Amino acid sequence: MKWMKAVLCGVLLGVTGAAVSGDEAREKPLDYMQGVMLETTGASPWYRVELSPLLYQGTAWPDLRDVRVFNHQGESVPFALLVQKAQPVTPEAMTLRLFPLQMSPVPPREEGRRGGESLVLRSTTGIEIHLETDDARALGQSYLLTLPADKTDAFALAQLRLNWESLAANWQGKASLYSSRDLKYWRSVQE
Repeated sequence: MKWMKAVLCGVLLGVTGAAVSGDEAREKPLDYMQGVMLETTGASPWYRVELSPLLYQGTAWPDLRDVRVFNHQGESVPFALLVQKAQPVTPEAMTLRLFPLQMSPVPPREEGRRGGESLVLRSTTGIEIHLETDDARALGQSYLLTLPADKTDAFALAQLRLNWESLAANWQGKASLYSSRDLKYWRSVQE
């Protein structure tokens, strides 16, 4: 009698387990916030599709784990993502010309004052740079770095290395980097 109860319990658990696993919710296109229609040419079991940059902006994960592909009947289709290896870019070193600048504060004008302090940086060759800063007294030595004359195309600055001839032991400094195309309007690049 005990063995019949054990068999009956086993059968009931098996049927219940099968019923529960059969109720698995299938993913549908409407489960996702946004979708894009893929149009393919011809009938083939395999397609290679280039992903739009908008897809990368709309995903929550960099590895695209929240992206799914559905067929026209709304069924999930297996897919694989191929990551293309980017060619390594070799950095190009260039020597910049360095001009030391002398700083002199500009007296504030009450009617046109913006809230910061104005100062003028002058080179020995006559170049003047007008800057607005929050604290002109905190500024130390300033330099104007110029690109070579033949460097007219745009480039990405990745690193600025300054080689000083002689420094005190454990010398540390703070640098602010500004850029300008016309020496009149300056924008902060890095603090």
